[in-house]
Amino acid sequence: MRDQTALLIPGVSLDFHWKGLEHASMGGLVLMVKIVKKYVVVHLEKNKAFNDGQHGFRTGRSCLSQLLEHYQTLLEYRKKDIIAHVIYTHFAKAFDKTDYNKWFNPANFGTWWSVLTASSNVSGTLSPFIAAYIIINHGWSASLVLAGLVSLLMAGVTLITLVDDPTRVNLPDPTLSTQTSTSTPKEKKAESKDQNTTTSNNNMTVKELVTSPFLWVVSGCYLAVFCTKTALADWAQIYLMEELGRTQLQASSFTSAMETGGFFGGILAGILTDRLASKIRVRGNIRLMVASGFMLVCAVAVHVLRSFLTIHTSQIVVSGVGMVLGASMFGPISIYGIVASESFPAHLSGTAHAIVALAANGT
Repeated sequence: MRDQTALLIPGVSLDFHWKGLEHASMGGLVLMVKIVKKYVVVHLEKNKAFNDGQHGFRTGRSCLSQLLEHYQTLLEYRKKDIIAHVIYTHFAKAFDKTDYNKWFNPANFGTWWSVLTASSNVSGTLSPFIAAYIIINHGWSASLVLAGLVSLLMAGVTLITLVDDPTRVNLPDPTLSTQTSTSTPKEKKAESKDQNTTTSNNNMTVKELVTSPFLWVVSGCYLAVFCTKTALADWAQIYLMEELGRTQLQASSFTSAMETGGFFGGILAGILTDRLASKIRVRGNIRLMVASGFMLVCAVAVHVLRSFLTIHTSQIVVSGVGMVLGASMFGPISIYGIVASESFPAHLSGTAHAIVALAANGT
């Protein structure tokens, strides 16, 4: 997921073009990835880690060449009257999928999902100040090196510690409710209908998922709120300095205020939607209704930022508007991720969330 935070450092003048550096860095990154990939593949081939029938990302080979070779082998067997037993598996089953629902009880799924996604806001709040300190004292290249090292370290930690299923590490299944049901007959009938609908959707294919109108409605809403977030993250500081006469430190504090508001707004959205979903039965998705309320607040806050804040407005008020903006933006972002994951069958929950996130990345 794309998440950018513009960084303005008080008292530091940078006499080079950041956009050019960004493009040059991306080009260098792509080149470095290709070089590393080449040496890794050569090393694996020398040590016979690949089977001759494996093509994939190897030089001069592809999935198509592997398929053609497979059919060529079958034709040769047929000509020689050799009996071949061929097992075909469903293409989608060749890839691992993450079922987000199996780590959380459905009744608290929104809450824990929001807590999980709120970690990015902690980073967004602290990283501008940490990066500013490192750049001022050790240079901008040191901040990039540190960010890269931390990313590599966390990737290694994740590789070692992350597990796909709680039952693999002898943890209890959180989806099994231990509470006694107190639902009314009407609620039980509605729950039974929901279970029947879920059962009928278990055979949904990726093609049916992609053509689902509901998925694209969620994707469109996600795109809209992410457009606002990206615009404010990239340009709000420049607007505050050039139009409202704020200092670089004051403009940077506005971004931190947005991230802080996003931390609390995301968690609030998860808790609120969980409680409403368990208590209120309405036609439609209650989480999307709450998200619409958050987006309405966001529109009002953007209007206040554009039309009512002046040079003479207190910095406390400016930061307060930033916190409201952050809460009203990250609330829907959290909700749309929840809706995409829980509204489709378990075997497609990860795919649905990936498609929705891809729509947001279109900004």
